[in-house]
Amino acid sequence: MTNPRFLFGSAIATLVFCCFMNSCSTTTTSIQALRPAAFAIPSHINTVATVNRSIPKKNFINGLEGMATGENLMQDRSGAANATRGLSEALTRTPRFNVKYTQVETANSDGLSMGMPMEWSEVNKICEAYSTDAVAALELLDSDTRYATKSTVNKTKDSKGNDVTTTTYQGRLDASVRIGWRLYDPKNKKIIDELVITENIGWDSSGKTEQQALAELPPQQAAIDQVCFAAGQKYGMRIAPTWIRIGREYYHKGSDEMKNAARKARSNQWQEAAKTWQPLTQSADKKIAQRASYNMAVACEVEGKLDLAKNWAKESWQKHGSKKARTYYHQLCDRSLQQKMVDDQMNGGKPKSKVKPAQ
Repeated sequence: MTNPRFLFGSAIATLVFCCFMNSCSTTTTSIQALRPAAFAIPSHINTVATVNRSIPKKNFINGLEGMATGENLMQDRSGAANATRGLSEALTRTPRFNVKYTQVETANSDGLSMGMPMEWSEVNKICEAYSTDAVAALELLDSDTRYATKSTVNKTKDSKGNDVTTTTYQGRLDASVRIGWRLYDPKNKKIIDELVITENIGWDSSGKTEQQALAELPPQQAAIDQVCFAAGQKYGMRIAPTWIRIGREYYHKGSDEMKNAARKARSNQWQEAAKTWQPLTQSADKKIAQRASYNMAVACEVEGKLDLAKNWAKESWQKHGSKKARTYYHQLCDRSLQQKMVDDQMNGGKPKSKVKPAQ
């Protein structure tokens, strides 16, 4: 009688082998796509100026804060400069806006909360001075850093069997920033967006001593600058569609023709690869037909033909039974919805007008 444990072990080994073989039969490409913003900006806004209004009016408030946490005015001021730079950098990666990093600084915040909005006369002056249509203002910045260490005792034996005890120290740095933004539209005299968020980044280190572990962590100012830059980038991605890279798998094995087509795809000759894959979608070999249909979906997505990509993924899934294609089909449906949002946002929130057919 066969041992049940042997049967179970064989089943697991077979499953692992199949998963391994399936993963080895695919390779990866990346597709550039626009990720939609959180909302649409009016179409008359095409150029945005960045300004810093987070400088506290009452310096003694941050002075007391600095005594408590090791912060100072220059730390937050440097962080504010990096936040607006991060915003500017994100906006340079969108086709929706041009951005002008102005380095304008005004005192408005108390360091703890958002101050009063800018007067529209002030917004207009900035827009006129820099030839922009809107102002993105950093209105609040409150940073905090915390260092911590702990130790771990490890007991081992040397080559002679003697007990050896070693201590390893772990360091930790947590940097956070509470940051506030406003986006001003002077034409409509409207604050389009007002947001206060908290951004956090942490670092870990280790060393033979507590001092060594702490020395491996970033300096306090560098940590604040990095977290502020990240916060600025995130706000840029909130207000404008930005380019991202999407990873997609496709099959490069199954037959000599599949291999040759995959080589063309790796050389970015997707249309040539598709000329080989398309006839293979009718192959009598179900696996070849399934994989070729899947690859046609990827080729169509690379070319920006999302509706065709969905059709091919659906065929690979429903006609040939590919579970991978079912997942991919739903990913493409999500992408189509996002692309619709991007199209509307690039058009200032107005749906694209349909071209009337020729009479």
